[in-house]
Amino acid sequence: MRNDEPSTSERGGHLRLVTVAAITGQLMVMLDIAVVNVAVPTIRLNLGFSAPGVQWVASVYTIAFAGFLIVGGRAADLLGRRRVFTLGLVIFTASSLAAGLSIAPAMLIASRAVQGIGAALLSPATLTILLTDLQGRRQSRAVGAWASMSGVGGGLGVLLGGLLTQELSWRWIFFINVPVGAITGVLAWVVLGSDAAAASRRDLDLPGAVSLTAGMLALVFALIHASTSSWISPVTVATIGLTAALFAAFWLIESRFAGQPLVPLRQLRGSASIWANLVVLLLYCVVISPWFLFSYYMQTVLGFGPLRTGLAFLPQAVVIAAASNACSRLASRRGPRELLVIGPLLAVAGLLLMWWEAVSTAHAGYLPAILGPLILLGLALGCTLPSATLVATSGVAPGESGLASGLLNSSRQFGGALGLAILFTIGTRRGGGFHVLPPGYPTAALVGVGIAVLAALVAVRAVRHPVTGCGGTG
Repeated sequence: MRNDEPSTSERGGHLRLVTVAAITGQLMVMLDIAVVNVAVPTIRLNLGFSAPGVQWVASVYTIAFAGFLIVGGRAADLLGRRRVFTLGLVIFTASSLAAGLSIAPAMLIASRAVQGIGAALLSPATLTILLTDLQGRRQSRAVGAWASMSGVGGGLGVLLGGLLTQELSWRWIFFINVPVGAITGVLAWVVLGSDAAAASRRDLDLPGAVSLTAGMLALVFALIHASTSSWISPVTVATIGLTAALFAAFWLIESRFAGQPLVPLRQLRGSASIWANLVVLLLYCVVISPWFLFSYYMQTVLGFGPLRTGLAFLPQAVVIAAASNACSRLASRRGPRELLVIGPLLAVAGLLLMWWEAVSTAHAGYLPAILGPLILLGLALGCTLPSATLVATSGVAPGESGLASGLLNSSRQFGGALGLAILFTIGTRRGGGFHVLPPGYPTAALVGVGIAVLAALVAVRAVRHPVTGCGGTG
């Protein structure tokens, strides 16, 4: 071995630092999906949000994240993983600081939107780093740890959000990203090798990402306004028209003008991937919004503090992790079709229990009203996500695996944002002071049942479809 070459132990230490930087970046992104959950009631009171308006603190982040996620993945390939990782981390960290300093609802919502764009650049770059810089068993272990951040981030997010909100301030759920982001950014810049020359930026399809994200924002706004006003109000009608125009523009860009379309519509038409993504979108409509409804219930009806509320969500995180592991193995051995249908049916059961407890008593305790639905919804996620992933990526051409996974992640984020717009707005309608259950709460649960039933019907359609991947013709 030449004297100027690193030793095996030195190289091993260097690769561990690469792994730490990438995993920390992914954890930050996942944490900020869930960390606001417990803090929502406090943020609402502190900044003067309306009950429907405060859900934008969560949904604008997930919409921006989902809308630019595939662009972020392509940017990491075309422009270089270190450049995009660093840019995403800088945007994410700076917008976290702005969110923590917010003095008005508009400032917080704008900061969260920028944070979502930073997350969309950062998250795909973290996976690109692991796939580029690591090999063999080390890569497999690192990618496994990266994938587990979704479950770990959710559980840790609600606990950390409760702890910081109760002991310091809700602002610290954002401030904590600043030192972590700065240290991670310096570490990544030092340990990651230089990027190759950047490829053409024309392949990023920014017009497609902007039109899709703007369309989702307009759709969510229309749903919220219709729920609090009416479907025939001028603002609602105008926003629905704007939504249709933006989605039409997205379709036109993707089908005719984009050199490298964000979503290759012609290739996906008729494929099993479409049905699997629709199942995930519908399921996330009814499993993300209950986090916020349960948090609202525990803190305003049961009188829980933020920390106790965060701890109350931990059993679901354990259930999701255990069920995902077991169902991944089962789906690999027996196929994903049965589990893809069972998952939404478990969500139906959880939401029916949530509805029953709401209508049978005005003050149900934690065990029947919260823990029971949380366990069933956790099992629904654990069953559905591994099986949907297998269906969505089965038979996909090697060059399209990133597209398939990106679409699935976008479906999760969009579904969560839509569910918040529909169910949280209905569930907190005319909500009052402490120990008072909002009249819309059982209605929200019942609407959720309908969405979960639709997810089950789509799953039945998905399992009857030939699994041919993105390039399938059906």
